[in-house]
Formats: sequence, structure tokens, C-alpha cells
Amino acid sequence: MDKKHKAYLVDPVSELISLVDVEDYKDINDHLLCDIFTTAFRLDCGDVLYVDDMGMLNDAPNKGIFAIPKAYSNPLFGRGLLVGSTPDGGSKDPETELIDFAMMVKWLAIS
Repeated sequence: MDKKHKAYLVDPVSELISLVDVEDYKDINDHLLCDIFTTAFRLDCGDVLYVDDMGMLNDAPNKGIFAIPKAYSNPLFGRGLLVGSTPDGGSKDPETELIDFAMMVKWLAIS
């Protein structure tokens, strides 16, 4: 990544999805509040959802849980960040509209 791109931050604690800027992997780490992130899934348009790689292990009840059933069958722990991607693996603004992405996200209660 060599310039700032828009991304959508999923915060299951506040149950909000917000528009943020991302320039490089450090920004992804900062937004996800983690040291190591991984790809949860890729949408058909190429947008990628990144999550904390240790989300399920690192005090997950305090981080919240969400799901995106249309794209991924398992619950996701902690924050998520949807970033657009180019065919060669670079980053760009997401193709998915923010409102469409927000409608895909389901908040899960911790029991």
C-alpha cells in the first residue's frame, strides 16, 4: 500500500461500522487492536475482511463477536476491517458500499 485507502471497521463491542483510512499493515494492526492479523474471507468483488489472528484466544468476550453469514459461516471474534484489493494483491477502496456491508454484519451476543 502506498497511499491511504478507505476501509470499513467493524466494532462488535460498540456494534458500529465506521469508515476509516488505511495506508499500510500498521494501520490494519492499529484498527484491529492486534499484533497479527489474518484474512477471514474475500468477497466476490475482491474486498477482503481482515481480523485479529488471535481474536478467539485473546480475551474474546471483551472484544465482542460478529458474523457475516452471507460470506463466512463461522463467528468472528474481535474487530474486523474490510479493505478493497486489486488483482495483483494491492489495496484500494472497497468495492462494496458501506451500507451494503453494514447490512451483511450480524452482531452476536456472548453467552
